[in-house]
Amino acid sequence: MIYLKAFQTILPSVVNCHLDVGTGVKFRFSDIVSAKHSLYNDVDPTLKFQSTPFLLCDSLLLSVYLKEKLFDLVTCFDVIEHLKKEDGYKLINELEKLSNNTVVFFTPLGEIAIGESKIKYEVHLSGWVPEDFKKLGYQCWVFPNFHKKFGYGAFFAIKSDNIVKKKLQCLDEIFAGEYWL
Repeated sequence: MIYLKAFQTILPSVVNCHLDVGTGVKFRFSDIVSAKHSLYNDVDPTLKFQSTPFLLCDSLLLSVYLKEKLFDLVTCFDVIEHLKKEDGYKLINELEKLSNNTVVFFTPLGEIAIGESKIKYEVHLSGWVPEDFKKLGYQCWVFPNFHKKFGYGAFFAIKSDNIVKKKLQCLDEIFAGEYWL
């Protein structure tokens, strides 16, 4: 998957404690990030989870079960658009409480497929743009052509003490025109 190179550029390669929110079955961060301790979270009880240890609960309740500032890296990919906007902001706050350094979101760029799916955990309930995160102190890396086949982009929103703005070079044209905000 070509986007793994983008993830590798954004994410630290080694951390002590990593929390991945919205793990599902699509993607394993252990392929990119080496962590002494990892915890995976999702809300869908029908998924057959490959990553362990695993916490099955609503991500808006994570701080009820987990200690604040416990995780060096918190990742939340393709989740926030499945929440209403108000709950999305609650999720951002929740994950920031659990992080002691780096929080990374990844989401489609704008209001994509709002309400189109009838499957409970797949429906998009909100759309996000970099400005939503920038006002909260995040840096954003925008890929306007990320989902070129479907005609829409995506972006990373990163809040970290030690983020370095790196540019991907010599990648497929899918990343042509990426930029930082």
